[in-house]
Amino acid sequence: MRKKSSLAPGVVSVIFVFLSSISFLILTIGCNNAAPGKPALPKSDLPQQVLIHYSWLGLSPHAIREEYALTLAADHQTYQSQATLSKIPGDSTKPKQTRTHQSVVQSGQIKALMDAVQAEPWKSTTKPVEVIEHTDDYPNWVLRLDFEDGNIVKLSSTSNTRGHLPWNLTRENQHFVSTDGIALSQSIASLVKTIRPAEKPTVTVP
Repeated sequence: MRKKSSLAPGVVSVIFVFLSSISFLILTIGCNNAAPGKPALPKSDLPQQVLIHYSWLGLSPHAIREEYALTLAADHQTYQSQATLSKIPGDSTKPKQTRTHQSVVQSGQIKALMDAVQAEPWKSTTKPVEVIEHTDDYPNWVLRLDFEDGNIVKLSSTSNTRGHLPWNLTRENQHFVSTDGIALSQSIASLVKTIRPAEKPTVTVP
């Protein structure tokens, strides 16, 4: 014959609730910690400065080089953007054409970029990964995010695939890669479209 429990029903209920709370707390702590192999990204939503480098070399009489520097304003509502765009002829005897451009970017666009970075399924790797699908088309993307606490996050890609996948992330000399970064590609493309002037370079620099 099975022996009856000596614990009153009320005591059993209290113990059950206590154990359930402990289990939920452990699960919550586990979810908040970075998963193995993923980068521990800065908690701050907005970097103090965003530096973007884009260059391209391929089947063309000239190469392209674009540099953007975005600095967070004191009110944290906008970024001041300074752009320098150059067309560099393959013939070294010809001058390159360079244009500078200033604009203002809403901080929401940088927040969208940070959200995309956070959402990526990053995986640890020993070095940056590159995928070349075809010849005569060699892009180079580098985005550097500088945070107020001294943290630096670098995103990069030299792949000529759709969306420049995969994207690489470097932080504290650790490398990570994401092969499923279309959302990140779209966020970067949207930001550059906002800060890139529509006009072609017009100022000639020897």
